[in-house]
Amino acid sequence: MGIAPEDGPTGSAGSAGSTGSAGNSRAAAPAGDDRTGPADDWTDLGELAREPRVLDALLEAEGARCAGNSATGIRPDVVASRMLHRILWATCLLLSGPWYLERRVPRLGPSDVRIGRRDEALQIVVPGGFACLPDDPAASLAGAHVLPDEEALRQELRTAAADQARPLIAALAQRARRGPRALWGMVEDDLVSGIWHLGRATG
Repeated sequence: MGIAPEDGPTGSAGSAGSTGSAGNSRAAAPAGDDRTGPADDWTDLGELAREPRVLDALLEAEGARCAGNSATGIRPDVVASRMLHRILWATCLLLSGPWYLERRVPRLGPSDVRIGRRDEALQIVVPGGFACLPDDPAASLAGAHVLPDEEALRQELRTAAADQARPLIAALAQRARRGPRALWGMVEDDLVSGIWHLGRATG
């Protein structure tokens, strides 16, 4: 997953490890890689609901990847569900990872997370703001939003995950042929799955 400064160009993204679906990791894109190319190579989460043609292109690429791993055709709703799960898992982990490891929740909006139009890459633009607890050593830093207790921080995590998921669900609900309850259940599952993955990875 690429990490870009808030006011930096897409092509200047640094790296923080690259996350594929279900926690599979691969090396971050090197400096000359196409995934760190022009802004036209990326779309943010909000664009998926606003730009059907962009969504169509992403689903077509996802379908091609799925077909490459299968001897039979993949139904369009399965492709949409797979893409939704892959993006949800990674975006939820962007929020739950710092909460689990540092008791901080990044203040990321849907426009801060970009999806590669040509591959499975994700890129995050770091705005610098985060929520934390009063005893956090970083509580006095610029951008810190201090919350009163653990429950308030957990609510911040739940709200942030819902805000990230909302445009994805709006864009993919009809394509995935699932109702709101099933889709929001997927968000909950992916949020918990990322925390479980971190727990195993850190012992």
